[in-house]
Amino acid sequence: MPTLVPVLLTSCLLGIEPYSSVQIGAAKTQASKKEKVLYNYLSRSLSASARYLDHGVISVSSGFGYPHVYRISALVGVVDHLSVGASAHWLANQSILAWTPEVALAFFRLPKFEIGASYHQSLYPPPKVDDDPKTPAFQEKGHNFLGAVTFSSGLFSLGIDAGVVYRRISVRNNPKASEALFELALQPAGGLHLRVGNRRWGILLQGHLPDRMAEIVLDIRFSAFEIRKPGQWRL
Repeated sequence: MPTLVPVLLTSCLLGIEPYSSVQIGAAKTQASKKEKVLYNYLSRSLSASARYLDHGVISVSSGFGYPHVYRISALVGVVDHLSVGASAHWLANQSILAWTPEVALAFFRLPKFEIGASYHQSLYPPPKVDDDPKTPAFQEKGHNFLGAVTFSSGLFSLGIDAGVVYRRISVRNNPKASEALFELALQPAGGLHLRVGNRRWGILLQGHLPDRMAEIVLDIRFSAFEIRKPGQWRL
């Protein structure tokens, strides 16, 4: 074992007896037990989740909805509890690609019940009225911090999202406002999500307020370094 090399060298120099074969064997046995526990945990039975990816699974999805028109996403699942990736879209009237990070963390994942939290940004097209044509059009992005409770059964995964969104609010028609056209504010946010499908592909329906976002998403999941047996594509 690499960690024993410094101990053996020090023992030889100082005349101290190094680890015995019994101690080395016990350490190997303990490490083997930990690996087995982790393997069993990552191969346990779970339903296809609408919010969290299984360990070693890569998701590629395409969503269509309002107001972002469309988006393409890619995420990867780590240790059954962390899903990280990004979403992007590029509309005809946008000067550059608009992309946002996505993170989802599951606190508890049971076969039929999940509790967790997620972060994503609201994707919007540029405003219809550009107040300053000399500068790039403002791209509104709300920072959504949402908790989620999800119930799963068979091909269905239904849940509730609730949390806050940190976003810009227009104050154009507010007589008490300053010369600024917007202000930053923290607002309550929430929505619903429903996924119908298996562990390889599915259709996700979701909507959020106060951003008034609604979309339908085709979700395709591939096995990269998954420990569980790959699921079937057939429903």
